Amino acid sequence: MTSSESQTLSIASVQLNSRLLDLHSNLKKHVQLASEAIAKGAKIIVFPELSLSGYNIQDAVFDIAITVSNPLFDELKPLSFSASILFGAPERGRDGELFNSAFLIEKGTISVVHRKRYLPTYNVFDESRFFTRGNEINVFSTEAGKVGVLICEDSWHPSLGYLLAHQGMDILIIMAASPYRSELASETLDISSKWKIICQSYATTLSLPVIFCNRTGSEDGVLFWGGSAAYKAGGQETGKLPLFEEGILFSTFSAVDRNRERFASSHFLDEDLLWQHHELGKLIR
Repeated sequence: MTSSESQTLSIASVQLNSRLLDLHSNLKKHVQLASEAIAKGAKIIVFPELSLSGYNIQDAVFDIAITVSNPLFDELKPLSFSASILFGAPERGRDGELFNSAFLIEKGTISVVHRKRYLPTYNVFDESRFFTRGNEINVFSTEAGKVGVLICEDSWHPSLGYLLAHQGMDILIIMAASPYRSELASETLDISSKWKIICQSYATTLSLPVIFCNRTGSEDGVLFWGGSAAYKAGGQETGKLPLFEEGILFSTFSAVDRNRERFASSHFLDEDLLWQHHELGKLIR
């Protein structure tokens, strides 16, 4: 067995209630909860979408957006020598753009690893008014493996997860700020059930583990439901946090489990990228 095959991913998903626009208060909470997760052996710590700022920031994004050089992160950097820390915040781009971004701190270095591509502007969402969408989709390497990140609405577009998987992704992490919207009156699935289907579909069709980290709490009458969960390659749910409560979900995955799933069901290995490229070209033309 090679060292990469024996590698395990020990992940803590932090389901928290962020205070809207209060970066300093939220940072202290990140430090506290990351410390707790590290004490229990986590090597990757995941926070939800826009965890540092709260979700419904609207016009205030211009004033609170940050860059990787912000001294606010100095309190998290010492912890990042024990674990990689992934969190969400509004990012100020070099040319003045404002992104809904995923930041990673590892070994004292901070980087932006994903900018939300699909910005929902329907129902309770109004993101395209305030953010610029990202234009790249890449995996990033940690000491525990190659990680791919999607931010909430990105996950409803299967092409993004597919592109990450073909870059050698070991695990897919979904950072979300999903509000609760019950649709039982119309005899359709509620939002929590739909998210479970999405996560299990990725875990099954891409044959890799999936982490879903959703926030909880409320902002301006919008209720976030939590329900963060983990799924092993093949789609089996391995853990889940309660609805509407803060908490930390600990999960452990190995490359052996993923490779065993791909051996048992080789649909991902059978993908034909050149043929797909040809067919997409026909559609674009």
